[in-house]
Amino acid sequence: MQAMNQNVVKAEIIAPIALDPVGTEKYASMVNFASANVVVQVNCGTSNAQSILTLKQATTIGGTGEKALSFTRAVKTVDAAASNVTVELTGLSSSIRTGVATGSQIYQINVQGTDLDVDGGFKFIRADLSTSMTDAAFVAYADLYDARYTGGPAKFPASS
Repeated sequence: MQAMNQNVVKAEIIAPIALDPVGTEKYASMVNFASANVVVQVNCGTSNAQSILTLKQATTIGGTGEKALSFTRAVKTVDAAASNVTVELTGLSSSIRTGVATGSQIYQINVQGTDLDVDGGFKFIRADLSTSMTDAAFVAYADLYDARYTGGPAKFPASS
C-alpha cells in the first residue's frame, strides 16, 4: 500500500454500471505517475456467477496495442458490506476470477509503472471485466501515486 501523505489522483476506469460492463472501460494514464492502486468493486447480487477481472495495458489512451498486464498479487475484501474480511490473493498471472459468491467484493491491485511494457511504449492501464452475471454491478478506479510533475492534475488528465 502507498503512504497516505502523497499527492493522489483518482481516475475512474469503469463507470458505475449494472449488468454487462462491456464498452464502459476507460484508460488511466501512468505517464506522469510512478504507481497506481486499481480498485474494483463487484456487487454479485443473487446470481452466484463468475466474472473475470483482467488488467490491460495500451500504448495510447484509445487502447492501441492493448494486451494483458501481468500481476502476481492482489488483495480481496470479501462481503465488504457485512464482514470486511480481507485476504491476499497470490499465484496470479494477469486475471482474477470474481463473483463466486453473492454479496460485495472489493479487489485491489497495486501496479508499478515498471510493471508496464515501457520498452514497448505502454503507458495506459484499465480494468476489464467479462461476466455472465445478470444481476451484478461494477465500479473500478485507479488511485495514481507519486506524480512526476509539479502542476495540478488538471494539466495532466488521468483518464479518457
